[in-house]
Order: sequence, then structure tokens, then C-alpha cells
Amino acid sequence: MAKIFFTGFYRYVMLTICPIKNLSKIKSDVAVNKNNQISFCGLEQDSFNKELKLRVYNPYTLAYSYNDENMVVDLSKPQTFCLNRSTRKHYDGQVFELDYNPNRYGYLVDKQKCKPVRTMILSSVSGDNKFGYHFLSEDLKEEYGYVNFSKCLRHKSFNSPYDELLRDYPMLGIKGERLIVDYLENLQDSKIGGVGHLADKLSVKYCADNKLPLNIVSMADLNSHVAHYLRGKRFFPLDKEYNVWQYNFFMDKYGISNVNKILRILVEKAKLTGEKIDISDWGTLPMYMPKRLALNCLVELKRYPIL
Repeated sequence: MAKIFFTGFYRYVMLTICPIKNLSKIKSDVAVNKNNQISFCGLEQDSFNKELKLRVYNPYTLAYSYNDENMVVDLSKPQTFCLNRSTRKHYDGQVFELDYNPNRYGYLVDKQKCKPVRTMILSSVSGDNKFGYHFLSEDLKEEYGYVNFSKCLRHKSFNSPYDELLRDYPMLGIKGERLIVDYLENLQDSKIGGVGHLADKLSVKYCADNKLPLNIVSMADLNSHVAHYLRGKRFFPLDKEYNVWQYNFFMDKYGISNVNKILRILVEKAKLTGEKIDISDWGTLPMYMPKRLALNCLVELKRYPIL
């Protein structure tokens, strides 16, 4: 299982397979050189002007995809990059397509210099049910992080520990169609911030662009709960019959089962004492994006649009 560390990187995990329909695939022709190495897709020879060796984390295979040899490309033009090498031998030879547009970008934060960092946003699709965004430097030589989602068009129970993401919570406005955040990771957490916030905006943008309700859910993995809470995410209520182990754990340790209230108390105490919050014994917990946070993202997207 992927890990999410509050002091390291953020990653969500969703192990449930969701029935997905009508998510269009990226289509392009694959260019192959004499050594049978995939280099690039969809560019004309006279547009080449930069050398690039691309290496990007592939959340669909949980490995890095890359090209062996430098590609010569013009980064001022939209194009699709096709990578056919993988750090996991099982996926070596499987093409990973990344859609690039020079006008699709957002901003992260340089933690050391305290200034914004422009990041190119490349998109990807896996089959009909998953899609993602990948945050790279302007020259595409550094990867800052990524996020990928699953779009669930109908509710269905799978009798797994992650059913909470598929249940309806009418009192919270979470019901019917929803977007599940599968993975979110900051690959340079010591230097770069804002990956989670940019991922939140892109998830809201996807819902708005595709006329989906703003039902965005995910699992907080080990040691990540505080970071998600501070970013505005909230946790679903624990049912003492449905979430027996989790409910009993919080009741025994804190005397209450409201995870959001527990986190608020822990954060306030940490601000006063300066002590580190220890939640190393917490398990994975389902959470959602409150409507107020989603609406704030919409306002920000209106002021600073992302293609």
C-alpha cells in the first residue's frame, strides 16, 4: 500500500475498482526509431529545436516511465509524448502517453525562496476509467508531483474496507456520482509546496468541465491526516456498526469518534506547545472535499484559469 507522510509526501490510495464510462482516450501515432525506441508523437521534423529525455512517474503502473534516448522537440507546440520504457520490467514496452500543451500550466511554491514556481501540467489517461495530471518544470526535466483520479458514475458497494468512498452521505451532500482521488504525491516535498492545492483545483475543474457534482472523495493514508485536514479536507463520520474497529479505536484513545474534532484539538494543542502531532497509530480513513473548499477552488479558477 502506498504511504502518505505529513513530513514527506502526500498520496491517496483507493483499491476499489469503479465502473466507468465515456472517458475519451488520448489518441496519437507512435513514432519509432531504428532502435525500436519510442521517441515522440505528432510532431513535424521542421519543428524540432530542443533535446529532452523525459522520465515521469506512471501512477497506473506504480513505476517510472521514460525514453532511453533524447527526443528533439519544440516545447512551444502542443504534442503527445509516448514513453515505452518502465522501471518495472513487467510494464517495459507498454506505451505511456502524456498530453502536453504549452498553455496548460499552474503554480506551485518554492519553499526555500518563498516564491511561486510555474509548472507545466501534462495529462494522461489509462483505459476508460482513470486519468491524471503530472506537474513538471517548464523545461520538462524535473517532475514535481502528480495526481490521478477515477470517475465513478454510479454507486455500488464492493464489501471492502474502502466502501466508505462509495457510500452516500446525504447530510454532507455526498451522493451519487463522484470523483475518487486515487493517488496524490509531492515528489520534491523538501523543496516544493502546493502540490495538494493544485491537485484540488484540478479535481474541481474536472468536475465542472464534465458537468459532474462536486463530490470529491479520497483515502488518507498513514500519517497524512493532519496535512489533509489543514488543507481543508474533512473526514466522514464513523459509524459504530459499520466502522467498528475505527470507531472503537478513537473512542478508546480520545473519548470521541469525531475525527475532525480530534484533529482540531490536536492542531490547536500543537500550536500552543510546539510539539509534533503523533498519529502514527491511525489507519487509513475516508475523507471528502467540503463544498465550501470546492467553491473556493472554483473562484480561484475563475480568476486564474487553467487550460
